[in-house]
Amino acid sequence: MKFQRLIMREFVEVLVDFRINLEEINVIAEIGAQDGLDSIELLKCFPHAYSYSIDGLKENYDRYLKNLENIHCFHAVISDFDGDIDFFENHTQGLHSIYPSNWSPVKKNIHLIVIGLILS
Repeated sequence: MKFQRLIMREFVEVLVDFRINLEEINVIAEIGAQDGLDSIELLKCFPHAYSYSIDGLKENYDRYLKNLENIHCFHAVISDFDGDIDFFENHTQGLHSIYPSNWSPVKKNIHLIVIGLILS
């Protein structure tokens, strides 16, 4: 957790260096959220923002995301269309994809959603 705090502080410093008004950041979308820790830390930096955590693995959603407070969580994969597709789960956390590879031995059918549908 300390590592996430350090990364988020550095991220906020970069935003300030680019002269971005931090008060104007009112939406946080963590796509591929896994455990949602980045969303939690970003919400601490931007408490006025709406926060969304999205992950394609049902296991991650059930274990980590569904009970997060003040964060809107979704079990979905973001795409440019709404529908179902094969999703290839990798044994290495965070390397899942809608594209097959030698590294993705587990195939699941998953729902795709357009990001605008979540954020509206």
